[in-house]
Amino acid sequence: MIRLDDLTGDVAGLTPGPVFAREFDAFAHDSRNVRGGELFVAVRTSRADGHDYIADAVARGATGVLAEDRRDLAWLGARGVTLVTVDDVRLALRAWARRHLAHLAPQVIAVTGTAGKTTTTKAIATVLTHLDSDNIAHSGISTVFENDNYNDLLGLPLSLARLGPAHRHAIIELGTDRAGEISALTDLVRPGIAIVTGVIPDAEPFATDPETAIAEYLSILTHAPALAILNRDDARLHQYATTLNPVCGNTQFLWIGTHPEADIRATDITATSDGLSMNVQIGRDIHAVTVGLHGTHWVPTVLATVAVARHLGHGIEKVIDALASIRPVSGRLRPLSGSCGMRLIDDTFSATPASVEAALDALGAFPRPRMVVLGDVGDASLPAPTVASLGAHLARVADAVIAHGDVADAIVRAARGTPGPSGSLHTVHTRAEAVARIRAIAGVPADGGAERMGDQAPRRWTVLVKGNARARMEGVVERLLANPSCAPELLVRQTPGHVTGIVRPGHDRPAWVEIDLGAIASNLNAIRAAVAPASVMAVLKADAYGHGAVRVARTVLAGGATFLATAVLTEASTLREAGIDAPILVLGHTPPWQARTAVSLGVAVTLFDLDSAHHLSEAAIAYGRKVHVHLKVDTGLHRIGLGPSEVVAFARLVSAMPGLVMEGLYTHLATADDADETFAQQQLSRFNAVIDEWREASLPRPRYVHALNSAGALRFPGARFDLVRPGIALYGIDPGPETPLPATFRPALSLKTRIAQIRVVDAGETVSYGRAWTATSATRIGILPIGYGDGLRRGPSTWGDVLVRGRRAPLVGRVCMDMCMVDLNDSPDARPGDEVVLIGRQGMQSITADDVARQSGTSAYEVVCQILARVPREVVDPDTGWGT
Repeated sequence: MIRLDDLTGDVAGLTPGPVFAREFDAFAHDSRNVRGGELFVAVRTSRADGHDYIADAVARGATGVLAEDRRDLAWLGARGVTLVTVDDVRLALRAWARRHLAHLAPQVIAVTGTAGKTTTTKAIATVLTHLDSDNIAHSGISTVFENDNYNDLLGLPLSLARLGPAHRHAIIELGTDRAGEISALTDLVRPGIAIVTGVIPDAEPFATDPETAIAEYLSILTHAPALAILNRDDARLHQYATTLNPVCGNTQFLWIGTHPEADIRATDITATSDGLSMNVQIGRDIHAVTVGLHGTHWVPTVLATVAVARHLGHGIEKVIDALASIRPVSGRLRPLSGSCGMRLIDDTFSATPASVEAALDALGAFPRPRMVVLGDVGDASLPAPTVASLGAHLARVADAVIAHGDVADAIVRAARGTPGPSGSLHTVHTRAEAVARIRAIAGVPADGGAERMGDQAPRRWTVLVKGNARARMEGVVERLLANPSCAPELLVRQTPGHVTGIVRPGHDRPAWVEIDLGAIASNLNAIRAAVAPASVMAVLKADAYGHGAVRVARTVLAGGATFLATAVLTEASTLREAGIDAPILVLGHTPPWQARTAVSLGVAVTLFDLDSAHHLSEAAIAYGRKVHVHLKVDTGLHRIGLGPSEVVAFARLVSAMPGLVMEGLYTHLATADDADETFAQQQLSRFNAVIDEWREASLPRPRYVHALNSAGALRFPGARFDLVRPGIALYGIDPGPETPLPATFRPALSLKTRIAQIRVVDAGETVSYGRAWTATSATRIGILPIGYGDGLRRGPSTWGDVLVRGRRAPLVGRVCMDMCMVDLNDSPDARPGDEVVLIGRQGMQSITADDVARQSGTSAYEVVCQILARVPREVVDPDTGWGT
C-alpha cells in the first residue's frame, strides 16, 4: 500500500495536485501491466519516456500518476486521477522506499552476487516461511517479503510497495550492471544480514578487472551488517574480503562452501534427477540434507539458507526439515512436464558461459536420452576457447542439440568437431522451427498428442531449454508443455508487457534489418506448390538478396528446397563453413585458380569454356573426387554461356574429361518479368532446340535441366523442366512492375532505425550538404542515424518517405553517409527514440522495397541488396514479432 502523504515527504520539486485518490495498491511503470488502483510512475529511460504512456495507464485503471513534467496533463483532473510531479521520479521513489523500510523496520536480508541471487532469495524466503508456518496459519498473513527479482535502483523501490506491517523479514535481492549500484542499493535497504553468493568477473560488463567486480559486490558490507555470509570457494572473494574486517566493524564474517576452512561446509555432494543431497558440517556436527534443486552449483544457496536460519535462532533439525520445501525458481533449471512424456528442464531466464556449464552438469544427472535446446549465450560473441569448451561439454552430455542463434550455432559447430556421444546437431532460426525439430527428434506428433501412439510411444527424452533473455526461449518451453495454459504460472517473462512487447535489438547500431524467416518459408511453400513436380533451387546470391544467406539456406532446405545457388564461389564457401552440406550451384564465373577450392567444397560449377573445364578436371583428379558441372546456354541474354550451336560439341569434350560429371544444362531469361512474352518464348524455343539436338546426339540427359527464375517459374509452366531457380520471389518481392506476386506472398525484410534528435528549423534555413532543401516554414526535422554508408540511396532520386508513428514523413536534404533528415511536421507527437520504418509496415501504412525502387528509379533487387553488412540483421518470430 502506498499512501500519498508518505510519498510526498521531503522530495525535491514536488508539486501535488490535483489530488483525488490518496492511497494506491502498488506502483506500475509499464502501462501494459497497470491494474486498477495503482500509481503509474512515468520513468524516462534510454529506450522510452513513460510520460508518453500516461494516457494508456489511466485507460487501464491507474488512479494516480507520478511524473516529472506537468505539461499537457491538465486532463487528469477531469478524469479524477491524482497527479504528483517531482524533479526526479527515480529519486522520489528511492526516498519513499527508504522511509517505508525505516517505518516498517523488518529484518533485512540482502543477497547479491553474479549468479544464484534469485534462487537464494527464494530459498531463504521459503525456509523462513516454513519455519514460521504456525504464525502464518494463525494470522493468514505471510511474515516474509521478497522482491521478486526487482533488484535495481528502479525495480527495488517499486517492489517495496508490497512490503507491509506483517512482514518480519524482508529478503531482498540486489543486482547491478554498473559500478556503484550495489553501494547505492545497500544505502537504501541497510541490511542486517548480507550474502554474496560468488563473483564471476568475466560475466560483469561493468568491471575492467576482477578486483572491480569483487569490490562492487562487497560494497554490500558498507553499512556493517551484523552478519556477512560469503562463499569460501571463491578464492578471490575470500582474499579481498579479508581486508575489509577493519572497515566492517562488528560484522561477523561467516564463510560457506566446500572449502575445508568454511564455517558451514558441504561434503559428499550428490546430484541426481530427483535433486541435490549433501552432508552439511557445522563445527563437529554433520547433518544430511536433501533439496529439490538440480545441479551442484546450488550448494552455496543451500548453505546460505542454513546460515540465515541458524543466525535467526532456528534449530538445525527444523531447518533441515524446512530445506525440503525448496523448489526451483521459474526459468532456473526447473523441471516441467512436457507433452508425450517429455521431461522439460526450463533454464530460460538467462545464459552466461558459466551458467551453461552449470546447466549441462545438472543435465548429466538425468537419464538418457538427453536433448539441449540452446539459445544465444551472453550479450556478445564469445572467445574461441569458451566456444570450444561449451561445444565439448555439449558433446559429452547431450544426445541431440538444437541451436537457435549465431552464438549457439558457433557452439554447436564446435561440438561437431569434438569426440563424444552427441550425434544429432541442428541449427534453427525461429522458436517454431525449434519446437518442430524437438518433436521430430523425440518422436512426438506435431500436435503433441500421445493418445493415438499406443505401443509406439517414444522414449522419454529429457529436454534442457536454455538461452539469454533476448532469445526468449521460454516460448519454446510453452509450446512443449503438457498443459500450455499453465505457462503464465510456470514460466518467466509472462506479464502482458513481456508477452505483447517487442524485444529491442541487441546490437550496437541504431539502424537494423528485421528478417521474417517464416515469410520465406511460406513463400517457398507457395512456389513449390505452383511448380510441382519440378524441384526448387533457392537462389542465395548477394547474401540471399540482403536477407542473410546462412539463415535463409537453412530455412529453405528445411522447407523442401533441394538445391542452393550462389553467384560466386566465396558465397558457396560461406555456406559450407556454416555446416550446410546441401547441393550448391555456383551460377557465375569460377576462375581457373579457384578450381581446387570448388572441388574441395563439393559444389557444382557453371561451365562454358574449355580452359575452366581442364582446370576443374585436373583438380578433381588431384583430390580423387568428382565435380558436378552445369553447362550454361546463352539463348539471348548475352552474358556468360555457350552459344546454342556450341553446346553439343562442348558437352562431348567435357564428358570425356576425367573427374567431371555433367549434372545440369540451363539457360537464363532476359525478359521473364516483362508483360510481353515474345522474347522469353524465343529464348525458350532456342533452349528447347538445344535439348532436342542433345537428345539426337545420344548424349546422356543431365539430371537437371532448368531455365526459369522467379518470374519465369510462375509464368511459364511448360518450361519448368526438372527444377526452377526462384530468387526474389522467395523474399516476397515482386520480380518486376509487370509481374506482381500472388497476394499470399509476404515480404521478409524490414529496414528500421530510430530518431536520434529532433530540431526546429526556421523558414529560410537549409538542411544538409549543398543546401539543397530549404524550409518554407518552421519545420521539425528528425535526424535519423542511417545513410548511404548503410545502403540508403543518395541520388539522383532519394528514398522518398519513411514511416514515423504510423504516418508518412518525407526525407529532406541530401542523404549523408551516416545520417539523413526527415520532415516531422505531420508527426507532431514524434520524439527522439521513436522507431522509424524505411521498409516494412507500421500501423496501417507500409513501404515496400518496390515502393522504394519506384521512388528512387531502380529495381527492388538493388534496394535490398545494397543494404550493407554493417547494418545488423535481426531474425523476428513470425508469430510474435519478437527478436529471435
